[in-house]
Amino acid sequence: MKTAICVRPTLPALTAQFLEEGRYVRNWSLQTIRTYEQNLARFRESFPTEDVDHLASRTDLQSFIIWMRSKGFTPGGCNVRIRAVNSFLSGA
Repeated sequence: MKTAICVRPTLPALTAQFLEEGRYVRNWSLQTIRTYEQNLARFRESFPTEDVDHLASRTDLQSFIIWMRSKGFTPGGCNVRIRAVNSFLSGA
């Protein structure tokens, strides 16, 4: 009898899947894909770990906002990135 091994997806793998679904299922343009890709890359930069089980907490999202503001992002730029992350987290 074989034992099933549960492999957790990594954050980059989930991001790639999200972008692929956006392209083929939601029919996103290449520019939209590029925008999500860049914004989600910034999100990943703000976390020292790729533990996908702990990315959706309120504290993590607030930390992301603090990280962006400390890097000099404008409030409008932060909002664009937050919308991309919210879309990713609700679809991932």
